[in-house]
Amino acid sequence: MHADGFRVVTRPAPAQELHLDLPVVDTFDFDAPNVTFSMQQATVLTGDLVSLGELGVSRISDPFSDSPVRIGLGYTLISTFDALMTFVAFPLSPSWTHEEGHHAVLSAIGVHSSNPFTFQQPVALPLLDPVPIDVTQNTVAGIKAANPVQCVHVGISGINNAYLLAYQLEDNVFFRGQPTASFLPAMMYFANTTYMGICAQGTTFGDCNLWVDGLYHPALPPLGSAGAAAPGAIEHGYLQTQFYLSLLNLLDPLAYTVRAFEVPTATQPVRFNLAVRHIPTPFGYEIRGDVFFRRGDFGMRLEIQNAFNDGHYFPGLAAVLAPIEAGPLHLSGRSSVWAQPSGLSFTTGSAMVGIDEVLRLGLPLAQGRVLPYLEGEGKTAGWVLGNPFLGPSVTVRSGVELNVF
Repeated sequence: MHADGFRVVTRPAPAQELHLDLPVVDTFDFDAPNVTFSMQQATVLTGDLVSLGELGVSRISDPFSDSPVRIGLGYTLISTFDALMTFVAFPLSPSWTHEEGHHAVLSAIGVHSSNPFTFQQPVALPLLDPVPIDVTQNTVAGIKAANPVQCVHVGISGINNAYLLAYQLEDNVFFRGQPTASFLPAMMYFANTTYMGICAQGTTFGDCNLWVDGLYHPALPPLGSAGAAAPGAIEHGYLQTQFYLSLLNLLDPLAYTVRAFEVPTATQPVRFNLAVRHIPTPFGYEIRGDVFFRRGDFGMRLEIQNAFNDGHYFPGLAAVLAPIEAGPLHLSGRSSVWAQPSGLSFTTGSAMVGIDEVLRLGLPLAQGRVLPYLEGEGKTAGWVLGNPFLGPSVTVRSGVELNVF
């Protein structure tokens, strides 16, 4: 689509290779031996499976061909595949990744659990018949009594991991030119909004209710335990508000196969995209604006973070650097600074300042098709999407990136 040089990009570059990431080592796995995968490993592996499946389906009927019939059939097949991935739970599916988020956070605080889609019920329809992670109500009550904020973090970590998966898929499309059409992020936003809407209808089960119960009643036992507070108008009103705010996630062109907007310049064209995020946090929620930018080999994403607890606002900013050549290596990373409520409290107006720094170095081999990498992350106390620790932490990761097919 063109207008005076402005272009809406909906197709990948010709002969673009598929990008995969094999996350072999994460030191979190040693810090929390009960866990099999970290939050990052789980989302990356599921993203690989999704991308491989979408590419395979597109080989049946190419959605980027010049034939309207093949385009229509291609998009139909891919959307069907993405719907099955989103709404049917099985190992390495997005629902499995959701549960791995809970599993990782529980493991980070020393609590044993297991993913139900790995050991107990390998296939399920979680929106129709929710299958919770294998942890007892008494264990949840013990977590909340010892640290109410951690209990809230346990509740939201599944949704957080699902969003992290969607964001990683979109980063791969914008920065790496992933040669697949994907409706999975849009479907995951819809599924999580539906889940939040179900919780807001006066139910007492589900992650969203555990989240809100922990925010409003930190000193009482969790929902489902003796002595727990019955959800009232205030809690239901808060959940209703969060349901409506979650619709902001749908303001995301990348979720509807709009890969970028392109503006010509005197030298190289500039590509950009925009997205709005609504993310539950241990102290309330965050409304985030993402600005994607690419010109030539340089690409970055700016995150404008707007965090809220009960009546107070806390700003933050992050810059994500897409892979760029630095001598013989490829360098990428993320740098963020934020203000969050002191102690991650739902009620306080006082703030604590924190940072999170991520650096990845990769060595391209085989003409860039194979890229082993080493990544380090260090953060101060505070909440970071995709990090299971609320306190200070240092994590080292390594793996291999592949550019194939």
